[in-house]
Amino acid sequence: MCEYTGYSKEEILSMSPFDILTDESKVLFMERMTRIFAGEIVPEAVEYTIKTKDGRILLDYLESQACL
Repeated sequence: MCEYTGYSKEEILSMSPFDILTDESKVLFMERMTRIFAGEIVPEAVEYTIKTKDGRILLDYLESQACL
């Protein structure tokens, strides 16, 4: 992730998702979290656009599973 975004490990660990997501992806992230907290099942894979340290916009593919 560090090489991909240009941020150091320390910077990445100190950031929230909102520091790196584009405005459109922030909305998608919040909608997804709202659905998860409401008990809905969401797809395991999602695509977000992120901002790199030098200002580039990249597509990021995230795949995760809930831990029970």
